[in-house]
Amino acid sequence: MTTERATPPAGFDTHAEVRRMTDAGLTEEQGAAAIYAAIAAADARYAELRKDMAHMGTRIRLWIVVSAGGSVIATVTLLQFLRNWPG
Repeated sequence: MTTERATPPAGFDTHAEVRRMTDAGLTEEQGAAAIYAAIAAADARYAELRKDMAHMGTRIRLWIVVSAGGSVIATVTLLQFLRNWPG
């Protein structure tokens, strides 16, 4: 059984959850395997979410840079236009 790979979140009482599983009719080994499988699945999902959030952060920063650059170009163009305005 590979229970040592999953890391339970802080404050999560794995022993209490295994006891609940044994009270429901599973053996202690089955209960522990089920709990650690659920924790491993949650860890994998959390890692996927962190990757997605990092990608979103990159896209947001790129959008800010492009927007700021466009604003600077528009302002310079407007100032050049007004400077060359006849009169």
